[in-house]
Amino acid sequence: MVTATALAVVAVSGCTINVVAPGGSSASPPPPALGTPAAASAPPSPSAPSTATARDWSAVAAEVRSGVVRLQVVGCDGSWTGSGFLVDDDLVVTAAHVARGASSVSVTSEAGVVRGEVVDLDLSADTALLRLRRPLAGHRFTVAAARPDLGVDVGVLGYPFGVDDVRLSRGAVSSGDTRVRYEGEDGFTVDHVVTTDAAVNGGNSGGPAVDREGVVVGLVSGNSNWSGDPNEPVPAQGNNFLVPSDVVHDRVEEWSDERGTRTTACSADDDAPVAADFDLDVGVDSEADDADDIALALYLHGDSINQGFYDAAWSLFTPRLQARFDGVEGWSDGLSSSYWTQLVVRRVDRDGRTADARVDLRTRQDAADGFRGQTCSDWSMRYRMRLVGGAWLIDDADAGAGPTSC
Repeated sequence: MVTATALAVVAVSGCTINVVAPGGSSASPPPPALGTPAAASAPPSPSAPSTATARDWSAVAAEVRSGVVRLQVVGCDGSWTGSGFLVDDDLVVTAAHVARGASSVSVTSEAGVVRGEVVDLDLSADTALLRLRRPLAGHRFTVAAARPDLGVDVGVLGYPFGVDDVRLSRGAVSSGDTRVRYEGEDGFTVDHVVTTDAAVNGGNSGGPAVDREGVVVGLVSGNSNWSGDPNEPVPAQGNNFLVPSDVVHDRVEEWSDERGTRTTACSADDDAPVAADFDLDVGVDSEADDADDIALALYLHGDSINQGFYDAAWSLFTPRLQARFDGVEGWSDGLSSSYWTQLVVRRVDRDGRTADARVDLRTRQDAADGFRGQTCSDWSMRYRMRLVGGAWLIDDADAGAGPTSC
C-alpha cells in the first residue's frame, strides 16, 4: 500500500518506447506563481474553493492547449516519447525520467517543431527543465507556488500513447504527500507526490495537471497498476502520481536562469559538426495521417547526425537495417563533415505497421565525403519505415541513382 511514510513499489508508466522508461503551510506568504507578472498582486491559491461558477473543462482546454508540447527523445540506446508544457517562450517543463539520458529532444506543439536541450533535472522531484533552440509560440503556463488541496478538480493534458493531438483526462487530487519508488533497471525514488484518479497513460509523463483556472497544480510522474503484497498483488485503479506544484515551482525558479546543458553526449567524431551552427528545416507536403510522425523520426535521425551523436542516430534504425552495416562505426564512417539541412516528406503510403515515405533531402558535406565530390547534394529518398513499440524506425533507405548537385 502507498502511504506517506512507506515507499510504494510502482512502475513509471508516463513514458513509452524503450523506457526500461511536505505539505504544510509557511509562516510567510508564498512567492508569486511562475509566470505571474511582478507588478500583479498574488493570485488566490488555485487550490482554494472558488465562490465563482467553475469554468467548464472545454474552456480551460481551449485556452491552454497550445502550450502543451509533445516530446520525442533520442538517447544513446533508443527513443521514447513524453509530454511537457511551456512556462516561457523558450522554456519547457517535463518529467526528469523523460529527459534523463536524452541526447536529442524534439519539442512539437501546434506551432511547429523545435530542438530542446536539458537545462537541469532532479529525479528525486521527477522534474526537468528544457531550453528551446528558438522561441515557440503557445500558451505560457503559470505554476502554482502552493501545493493543491485534497479534492481539488484537476485536468491532465498531454500526449498519451504518443498520439499527435492533445488529450484531456479529468479527476481530483485524491491524497496528500506520498513518497514513491519506481522499480526497474534504472529505478528511482520521488520524495513528494500527490495522487489523482485522473487517467494517466504512457506518453503523459511530464504533462501538466491544471485546475479550472488553467494553473498548473501538478506534473504527471507515473502510476501504480498493482497494490498490496508483491506475491499476491491486486489491481489498483485511479492511483496516478503527480509531482505537486510547489516542488515544480521551486525547481523551475532555481533553474530558469541557467545556461548550461545536461543533454547526454553519445559517441561523437572529434570533427563532427557543431549543432549550434544551423537548424534542420523540416516540411511535410503529404496529408497522410502518419506523415508528421515519420517526418519527426527522420528529423531526429538527421539532427543526431548533425550533432555527431551517431549512436543516437543508429538507434532509429530497425535491428534488421542495423544488421546490414558493420556496426555504428562502419555506418558512420565518412559522416563527420555531413549536415542534413532540408527535409521534406512528399508522400507516405502505409500498409499495416510499415510505410513507404518519399522524401526530398538536402545535405552539405566536404567534397571528400560527397557523392562525386559534391559539397551540396539533393537526394530523392525512399525510406521504408516500420512502427516498433509506438515509434517509427527506419527499416530501409534507397537513394535511387544518387543525388544531384544543389
